[in-house]
Amino acid sequence: MPIYRDPNWPSTKAGTALIVDRGSCEIFTGQEYRIDVSSEAGNRFDQNVTGFRAEEEFAFNAEPYVRTGRVQQVIGI
Repeated sequence: MPIYRDPNWPSTKAGTALIVDRGSCEIFTGQEYRIDVSSEAGNRFDQNVTGFRAEEEFAFNAEPYVRTGRVQQVIGI
């Protein structure tokens, strides 16, 4: 079974983990990704600076997977 670490995943306790059946998970996407470009915000025009911003929306509803046991929390690792 592959093990993945994610430093951005919030952990309530040291030594806890989630076991997830990834084969049956659904990820929902909102809008497709988009890239915004601006050279006019603040004093960017005066400084000849261009700013870039990229965004993408996605979501994961864990509730049905937790209820059916496809996501389990392990304590005491």
